[in-house]
Amino acid sequence: DVAAAAGYFEFFAGVADKVFGSSIPLGQGFVDFTLREPLGISAQIVPWNYPLRLASRGIAPALAAGNAAVAKPAAEAGLSIVRLAELAAEAGIPAGVFNVVTG
Repeated sequence: DVAAAAGYFEFFAGVADKVFGSSIPLGQGFVDFTLREPLGISAQIVPWNYPLRLASRGIAPALAAGNAAVAKPAAEAGLSIVRLAELAAEAGIPAGVFNVVTG
């Protein structure tokens, strides 16, 4: 579970600086473009089986794209997600960017 979770964070950390918008010329006076920007908050409701892996699968891309993330782990398996949030804070993730709701 831990190795898979670390793999998600490693992959999406590597992708974060490679996401760009694109523009397509449509003719005189028109342009079509894609703008990649953060949308807001990503919510992750995490089941009891493989909680760290399944939470990381949603949290890592959200953080890499500049969004905040809130995780709600299952009551039976919440400590691994709480520890992940503690480690994120130790690593320098600002307060309020990655949150855990237990209970």
